[in-house]
Amino acid sequence: MDTLEVKLNEETGEISIKNPVYSKTVIANTILMILSSISLVDPTLLNIDPRVLLLISGGLNIMLRFATSERIGFTPNKETSL
Repeated sequence: MDTLEVKLNEETGEISIKNPVYSKTVIANTILMILSSISLVDPTLLNIDPRVLLLISGGLNIMLRFATSERIGFTPNKETSL
């Protein structure tokens, strides 16, 4: 799988796109989804209320959105421009 990095071509205004596999937001959401599923199936296993995980997920997503400056996708969109 190729790594896609964000680069802006000043002349054409085209933007390349980062692969979702390397997105901190996608990774964090996947981990929290797994933990939430485990917590719902067996609440005693993790001893964490799923509502607490929901709050953590929301706060973490907001922080990561402010820190994110790249688009994610599987292939660069040739029509994307600034």
